[in-house]
Amino acid sequence: MIHTVVFIGKFASGKTEGRNIFHTLYPGSEDVSDRILLAQAVRRDVAGQLPNQKGMWIGARSIAFNALDVPDDDLMMRVIDPSILNEVHEGMLHAILKPPDKSNLRIVEFAIGPDVPLNGGILRQDAKHIFQFFQENLSQNEILVVEVDAPLDIRLERNKKRGSTVEDEAFRMYSPDGGEGNPAMAFAYGIPYVRINNTRDDLYWFEREVFSIAQINVGLEGNSLRNHELV
Repeated sequence: MIHTVVFIGKFASGKTEGRNIFHTLYPGSEDVSDRILLAQAVRRDVAGQLPNQKGMWIGARSIAFNALDVPDDDLMMRVIDPSILNEVHEGMLHAILKPPDKSNLRIVEFAIGPDVPLNGGILRQDAKHIFQFFQENLSQNEILVVEVDAPLDIRLERNKKRGSTVEDEAFRMYSPDGGEGNPAMAFAYGIPYVRINNTRDDLYWFEREVFSIAQINVGLEGNSLRNHELV
């Protein structure tokens, strides 16, 4: 039985929207977001620092670009030492191996991309690391990976339209095309996997795709989006 659904994808691929739809379908589910956990790690890293003349808080491993009193989702930040994000992702993977304590389902958002050399280290983002970890640490197939993908040009345009807190420079640096999963890879590692090629500008189509994944792989009562307030 699936206890955790992990939405993976690159910046502006649609993974956050997929996660939000699942929360509508499964109210009360546990929520885990690497962006939130990274923002918290950045806050700890820059704690005690004063902003420089450009209004940036610079820590040992990261930079915060806007006021630190904003919500975690709105914090503009950049990783300068890959270890800070690698640690967040590694900790997340270990934490989601077991079923959630207080709900029937856990919904996770996890950014991927190609492995990126950065200041003498490697930002480990490739989807293969996730599949390999689950293969080595899961005794049963209780985690579903849902990859939401779109090419760089579409994602860049979405990033501009939504007024994202991800800088364009950071977007191109950390989230170019590459590092995706695929059905063959998932099969080789024995991990349940579904992929959505989210290239349309059609939210209703996307909702239907996510709803179908939920109905087939996790299970739902009722058989229409209207029953779940998604129209």
